[in-house]
Amino acid sequence: MTITLQSRLQHLLLAARGLSEPNFGDGFRVVNWPEEFVAEMTNVVDAIQHSGNSAELLGCVKVLDETQSPSVPTGLLNMLARVLFDNPDTPIRDY
Repeated sequence: MTITLQSRLQHLLLAARGLSEPNFGDGFRVVNWPEEFVAEMTNVVDAIQHSGNSAELLGCVKVLDETQSPSVPTGLLNMLARVLFDNPDTPIRDY
């Protein structure tokens, strides 16, 4: 069974609850989040950037839109939104 990109994003956002806003160190790396979380975030961002599946990307937009900011760091939400909307296959007109 494959885990969809939308599911991976949902799990990432659930794991991000309660984290503080990101602090960046050398190489623009987040230094105040757990390494495992940063690794999964990097994997999800990479998957979003390389996805050509517009339906899957639209699902990610909906997940992101439904996520409340106080429970998840705004910096993370902004970064994910930028990655999603920078992908030319994201159907923003359909949302």
